[in-house]
Amino acid sequence: MFKKKKYILLLITLFILFFVYRVYIINKNVPTEFSIEYFHKKEVIKCENINIKILSSKIGDAKNNNITPITIEAEIKNKNDHVTTDGALFIETMLGINNYTSQTNEGNFDMNNLKKMKPHQSTKIKLVYQVNDFALENKSKNLILYLPTKLYNNEAHDKYNQGIRYAKAIKL
Repeated sequence: MFKKKKYILLLITLFILFFVYRVYIINKNVPTEFSIEYFHKKEVIKCENINIKILSSKIGDAKNNNITPITIEAEIKNKNDHVTTDGALFIETMLGINNYTSQTNEGNFDMNNLKKMKPHQSTKIKLVYQVNDFALENKSKNLILYLPTKLYNNEAHDKYNQGIRYAKAIKL
């Protein structure tokens, strides 16, 4: 009877150790730190294929339904010697206000031009984010534009291999 309990206990211990080992192996390469590199307006943000410069940002007047437009003007420049589609990825930027985020596809831009930016071509675009008033109720100036990681994929991957989850953002 004692031998049977001993074998069952050993089997359960091995079973638990196996699962602990599996969890360790699965999670050993997961980043343990999070790092956001912040830039400011008028500063050039260097990505893999394009450079981005935020020219201006403006909080508009509240419209009906308590929606406030936030307008962002940016200049995007292809820094390569070949055509790039990365200009169109800038449309995926997310506007963050404290704990509130918003995305848009509204504004003044030519999507065909952004998808086929010629070498060293520069273009200006205007994005308009429609934000609920509750996000701006304290007239918060904590407007942050988060760039999609697709714009700096190699840099994000290198940081990931170092155990750091990396992002780029622009304080407006």
